[in-house]
Amino acid sequence: MRVRKICRDYGIIQPQFSEISNGFMATLYKEERQSQNANIIKELAEYGNVPVNVPGILNSLEINILDEIRQNNAIVLSDIAVKLGVNIKTIKRHVLKLKQKGLLQRIGPDKGGYWNVNF
Repeated sequence: MRVRKICRDYGIIQPQFSEISNGFMATLYKEERQSQNANIIKELAEYGNVPVNVPGILNSLEINILDEIRQNNAIVLSDIAVKLGVNIKTIKRHVLKLKQKGLLQRIGPDKGGYWNVNF
C-alpha cells in the first residue's frame, strides 16, 4: 500500500496489481493525473466565484475523488478508497467536505442512488 500512497501523493495514476502464474505483476504509470485534474480545476473556475487557484480550495485527494465520481456516478465510497489507496474513513471525511462546499450531492439512498457533481 505504500506504493499507492506515494503515487497518490505525487499525483500519479494508481498502479494496477494482477496475479500471474507464481507471483504478481505491478503496472506503474508515469503519466500524471494532472491532465484530468486540470479539467476539473478549469470547470471549477468557470463554476462561479471560485478563484482560479482551486488547489487552495480543494486538495489533490478531493480532486481525485471528484474524478472517480465523474467517471462512475454510482460508485460506492469503499471502491473509491481502494482505487485511491486510502482508508474509507478518509474518503468519508473528504466527501463530507465536498458536500459542505456544495460540489457534491448524493441523490437517492446509499443502495441504488448516485452522486451528482455540482459544476
